[in-house]
Amino acid sequence: MRLTVLGSNGTYPTPGRPASGYLVEGDAMVWLDAGPGTLAAFLERRDPADLDALVLSHVHGDHCLDVLPLFNLLRYGSPRSPLPVFAPAGVMERLAAFVGAGPDHVFHRVFAAETVAAGDVREVGDLRIAWGAAVHPVEALVTRVDGPGASLAYSGDTGPGGDLVEVATGADVLLCEASGQG
Repeated sequence: MRLTVLGSNGTYPTPGRPASGYLVEGDAMVWLDAGPGTLAAFLERRDPADLDALVLSHVHGDHCLDVLPLFNLLRYGSPRSPLPVFAPAGVMERLAAFVGAGPDHVFHRVFAAETVAAGDVREVGDLRIAWGAAVHPVEALVTRVDGPGASLAYSGDTGPGGDLVEVATGADVLLCEASGQG
């Protein structure tokens, strides 16, 4: 399994450093969070046709706003089957509202959105993805990805409590985002 950091800047992107976004690859490729600037970083490295799923930890812009340009890329520039997107309740609905997506809008054909919650598990190719509760002002999840010979736990945004310790126990890598608050 391989981890690529697309961006790790907290709260907003800066020149040459996008906000939160990571690729996890086994035979399958999963993009964890799509913060501003991460789509460009992704396109410098990979072809969007290779992407098997997108996982969003929560609705805050520094973790999901590049879903909007990704929508246009997949809609106009890289036709493919609907991209599976796993996210907490309400995330994809709020993003769809940005493009005025009603029930029959192409947004819902570009993305195959699936709501996930703490305790859920999904398989994407050779990667097993599991979620736990995060402590954040909006509904948010911590994520664990188990793949061939390795495992990764990802905090997204969370405070003390929640399921991060449980999700990270035994993982090979804990990718724990942190930023100071003034």
